[in-house]
Amino acid sequence: MRMMKLVRIAVIMAAVAAAIGVGLVLRSTSSFRSREFLGEPEPMPRPTSFRSEEFLISGRLPEGWSADEAPGQLAFSVSHAYESGWSTRAAAWVSVILDDPDRTLDSFRHPPRSYVPMPDVTDVTIDTRPALRVQIAAQRTYYVKNLREELLVIKFEERTPVEEIDEFLSHLRFFAPRALAPDARFKLHGQVGLLTGNCMPPIKCKPRGIQREVIVRGIGPDFPEAEIVARAMSDENGAFAFELPPGRYQLLAIADGNEWCSPRKSCGTSDVRIIDQDVETSVVIDEASH
Repeated sequence: MRMMKLVRIAVIMAAVAAAIGVGLVLRSTSSFRSREFLGEPEPMPRPTSFRSEEFLISGRLPEGWSADEAPGQLAFSVSHAYESGWSTRAAAWVSVILDDPDRTLDSFRHPPRSYVPMPDVTDVTIDTRPALRVQIAAQRTYYVKNLREELLVIKFEERTPVEEIDEFLSHLRFFAPRALAPDARFKLHGQVGLLTGNCMPPIKCKPRGIQREVIVRGIGPDFPEAEIVARAMSDENGAFAFELPPGRYQLLAIADGNEWCSPRKSCGTSDVRIIDQDVETSVVIDEASH
């Protein structure tokens, strides 16, 4: 009997030892794979081309580039990925000049003598469209009109390689805007948020939806006094929506008699533009500490 018990104990101990050994092997393999993955992350897949209905341009992106655009905004960014693939830096900015674009072009063709430093201005062509290349030191900017005769500004960062700039511009194409009915209307919608409390870095605060009056002012030559063209109350979650014709607008929320657009921005930079699609945006009442 005693011998049988000893044999059983030996068998159990051997089984336990084998299980522990297998577990250690699996854990070691898993840790190795985790370390291998963390050491060499797979780059995030990025689009190889872009198309902007708002700016009427499309094109192929150089390797590692990506474009980030939000409908309604008057500018968007083009970024270059770091080698790790997990973050980006700015490569270029695309914006639009809607008010008196010819005056802007003339200011570069005939700069005042007081302009320091004097820009190097060259006539070039982008997709058969006449354009200006303006270079100040290592900063290179292109001015070209799209098929709506709006002046696009394509500003490249100083550290963007010239060969990548040339590649980007060589594939840039302009396309015509789509026709709209005279009575076309589109939705301008979003949420009013309230930001409170301590938002000092590294604390990240998120606004909560709140009910407030929302007004829309017209912007541009058709609205010299920035008249209010629409107003409504958001719901208890902050949601609001308007139906508006194409045009430029300024969206604001009323709180304690003040007009709010978005945090850390003057209301002049929060303009939205409706062209031929719905626009979603937000208004944040910022009462937090930063």
